Amino acid sequence: MRPLTGADDTQAKPAKYLCPCCGYYTFPVPANRDHGFICPVCFWENDGFVRSAINPSVCNHRITLQKARANFKEYGACEYESLQHVRLPEEDELSGLDDGVDF
Repeated sequence: MRPLTGADDTQAKPAKYLCPCCGYYTFPVPANRDHGFICPVCFWENDGFVRSAINPSVCNHRITLQKARANFKEYGACEYESLQHVRLPEEDELSGLDDGVDF
């Protein structure tokens, strides 16, 4: 897949990658490449060291990705306490590059 581009297709926008928690394309790098970026839609902090949805994430108060996904479905954030920090996805976050994150 090619990176997302502008409406007139002359000015390319940076590629966006799938957030492993909410499933929207908010990450500037693949989820397994970097850590420290926080998704503005669900407030999951990218943790490049988490290799499984059942492993606790040090970057996310030791909750698992599995629990964060369930929380996002129930509350709209990876943790209830993070609701004040989240927003709805923007149109350009509805699609992007698939980096193999399992949903």
